[in-house]
This record gives sequence, structure tokens and C-alpha cells, in this order.
Amino acid sequence: MSNDGKFEVSLYNYQEFLKSSGFSQETVDEVRDKIAIHEIIPKYITNGQILSYLIHSKGNADDCAHIILTYYKHKNEFKEFLRNRDPESKEITNCFNNMWFATFPVTACNCNIFYMALQNFDPKNYNFESSIKAFVMVAEAYLYRNGPRTDTILVFDMMGAKFRHSLKASMSSRKKVVNFLENATPLYIKAVHFFNTAPFMAYIHALLKPFSTTGLLHRVYLHNSNINWNDFYHKHIPKSNLPKDYGGDLPSIKELHESERNILINLKEYFKLEEQQVNHELDHIAEESKTVHL
Repeated sequence: MSNDGKFEVSLYNYQEFLKSSGFSQETVDEVRDKIAIHEIIPKYITNGQILSYLIHSKGNADDCAHIILTYYKHKNEFKEFLRNRDPESKEITNCFNNMWFATFPVTACNCNIFYMALQNFDPKNYNFESSIKAFVMVAEAYLYRNGPRTDTILVFDMMGAKFRHSLKASMSSRKKVVNFLENATPLYIKAVHFFNTAPFMAYIHALLKPFSTTGLLHRVYLHNSNINWNDFYHKHIPKSNLPKDYGGDLPSIKELHESERNILINLKEYFKLEEQQVNHELDHIAEESKTVHL
């Protein structure tokens, strides 16, 4: 963050990512012009934020503008998942004490990998909305620090999950999450892997499939406890991109989790400013500077 309350250029080199993306600053500016007509979208949007969505939309300015519009609509409609995001709040602290969160290194095919699992198996300590909020925060913090990638892989370990856990999430909440992941994030979800799945997972998956508008739920893989890991490494994620808990080369989930907790706390000011951005409290910066080069 800068001292005047603006987002920094992020913690990655915007110009390098713009060049490697194959897109031009003119295309970023074209998207900026297209979203300017929508009052719900803050006037203060960084170039880095636009580039993330542009990569998701494969360089199509109209699609990019539509995704950004949908994102800000969701920010206002899905507040239980996407607003009031303080890394040191009781809600997020409790979540990190009862769940595991981690990011794994980018794969050779330029995929982000984000991970979530139960740490405490007691359903009374599970909160679906808070878990999704924290998960989105971890993913967003990663993008802010490392820049956007072509594709994303999500990994969820269902070890310890019981049917009572599924009752903590309403079908409407599940639909919101699917809608958000498909239509409103800068992440193109290449695959979703569930480890140690229980029988009820297949039932929930079948119920949600009709609500998938972009085929995301057709890219879901349900793996039971008898998974063939060598086959998984070969077909999906190599050992070099997985923690030792799954036979990989990375540190343990516990170590990666604590690292993510510290990263979020260090980005507390970022999440505060992002909330101000969504509330249009930073619009004056764009009005004063006319252009935003971040």
C-alpha cells in the first residue's frame, strides 16, 4: 500500500505480466472505458485488477467488462462471502483455527493451486460462509502478491467430513458459490479436485450440476480414499506441486497454512482499502488523477 491510501502496483511487476499476457495497455484501457458506465463499479480500479479479468476472458474486452460488472454485483449481493474481510477478525481467526488453507506453487502449465480442508472435524465448529470467505481471501491475496495466471486448480480434502457438515450449508449458499466461481472471479477454474470424498458428496454434486452455467461442475473430480497417487501425479498435479501430506515435495499443510495466516494478517491494510474501494470511498483518487496506473 502507498502512504496516500492507494493500492500499490501490487507485489508483482504489472508491465511484465501485461507483456507476457500478450495483451496491450490499449485493451486494458478499452475495458476501463466499458466499465465506466456502470455506477455499481468503483471508479478507482487498478490496471492489475483489470488485467486479471482480461486474462480470464482470453483478451475479450466485452467479456472482461461483463465479468467485472458481475463481480461487483456479487460483492453487494453475496456479502456473507465477500464483505467485511478483516484477517484479524474473530470470524477469520476462528476459521483458520478450524480449517486448513494453503496455496501451492504454480504448475508448469501456469496454473494456480488453492487448497482447503477441515482441521477440526466437529461439525459445530464448521461455518460454510466463513470458510468460503477465508478461502477467497487467500486466493485474492495470492493474486495480489504474485499476479494472475492462465488457469486455476482448486483442491478440497474432505477428510473428516460428515453429513452434518453438509447441513451447515444451504442449497442457496452453494448455488451462490458456484455462480461466483463461474461468473465473477478473475480465475478460470480448470479443475476442482475433492479428496477423501464421502458418499453424500456425489449427491450434492448431482443436485448442483443443473445450476452450472459454464460447465464448471463437469470439471469436478471426486477421489475416494483409495486414490492411486501415482496416477494422480501423472494426470493432474505433479508431486513437485503438492505437500508431503499427499506424497509431494512441498512442506506440510500445517506449515503452508501458518504461512497463509501470516500473509493475510500482513495484508490487513489491503483488505481494508479493498472494502473502501467497493464502497466507492476511493473514487476521488480516480477523479483527481483522471487515470489510474497501478
